[in-house]
Amino acid sequence: PDQERWMFRLPQGFAVMAHPIVQHMKKHGVKTVGFLGYTDAYGELWLKEFTKQGEAAGIKVAAVERFARTDTSATPQALKLVTARPDAMLVVASGSGAAMPHKALVERGFKGKIYQTHAAATPDLVRIGGKDV
Repeated sequence: PDQERWMFRLPQGFAVMAHPIVQHMKKHGVKTVGFLGYTDAYGELWLKEFTKQGEAAGIKVAAVERFARTDTSATPQALKLVTARPDAMLVVASGSGAAMPHKALVERGFKGKIYQTHAAATPDLVRIGGKDV
């Protein structure tokens, strides 16, 4: 405890976190991805990094939709993304906020893989998302 008094733990950067997602997609034959993420800097930085790494791996971002952290629905965005028919979706949100867009994609009939970022990994995601996540 006293040794850790001045220790600061920082989360990994976007490049580090996007890499395993892109590699998993590539391994499973994903060629096109729909991006559904926050309208803020978090979403923008993820979009830039994921697009860069995805292109290098032969994965194209086929459609991009955004939503605000305070939105209560992502249905319009989900409809547009499902219509684009990508192989997979990437939801870029955090905690319980990641459940709403994920559920919207499932409820609109998306049957492919839905990926989440490390920021979504909380008990609230499962509690709110239920069987859809």
